[in-house]
Amino acid sequence: MRHISNLHQLSGILLLCLFFASCGKSKIEPKEVHDGDEVYICTGRYSKKYHSTDECIGLKSCKASVINMPVENARDHYKPCRKCVKQ
Repeated sequence: MRHISNLHQLSGILLLCLFFASCGKSKIEPKEVHDGDEVYICTGRYSKKYHSTDECIGLKSCKASVINMPVENARDHYKPCRKCVKQ
């Protein structure tokens, strides 16, 4: 009976480890942006980057609106984000 209890505890610990290991894996892989693609920008006064996804960590601190636009327009005023746009 004690052996089953230890096995139950061990399985619980393994499940917790798997849960916490998967929590930090939400990193976005940089992707290539081509003409015709939509990108995302923060409309804040000091915004300088365009992003390939609205889920980029670089947009988390945006206090203004996040909008999308064609990359051709964004390149005129913004630089690519190193975290989500593949160079």
